Amino acid sequence: RSTIGGALAPTEHDRWEDRPIDVLFVGSESPRRRRILEQLRSALPNLRWEVRMPSDGAPLGEGSADVIDTAGSVALARRSKVLLNIHRDETPFWEWQRIVWRGLWQRTLVVTENTGCAAPPLRAGRDYIEAEPSTLVGALQAVFATAAGAARADEIRCTGWRTATHELPFAAAATVLEQACSRVEAFL
Repeated sequence: RSTIGGALAPTEHDRWEDRPIDVLFVGSESPRRRRILEQLRSALPNLRWEVRMPSDGAPLGEGSADVIDTAGSVALARRSKVLLNIHRDETPFWEWQRIVWRGLWQRTLVVTENTGCAAPPLRAGRDYIEAEPSTLVGALQAVFATAAGAARADEIRCTGWRTATHELPFAAAATVLEQACSRVEAFL
């Protein structure tokens, strides 16, 4: 299979229903993330969840059970219907590596809590799903409860892939990264 900008080029074999993982979350552990994920998993116990949430309280070394490198997380994303994005804390931001690289570029539907910004031309509702933490259960239910919901989710994931691989200019990506860096600097 060929790639476009590091993204997995689609084939007729990349069907929504063939992806064995319903919801994937990969990110470092925080009390907020743990709480939200526990609520979601409790409310949606029939979904097939894959959660990789290593602690960042100690350095991770090669061979550690908690380590998941980029290749591993991308491989999981390619087998997942939904990549879930939950912020570490209350501060919303655009998590480029998770939303674009590990989500949209892998033709995986991104369901994210509010980001506070976007990378034009990407748009919530067309290229990914954005929701408040209190409405994430409903957003995921809408994706998985009916055939129409799954069809809409598949349409969004395919549109997101096309937008991210064919229309996303590097300048917009650089702007988003610059905004993220300035937010981090504000806390230093």
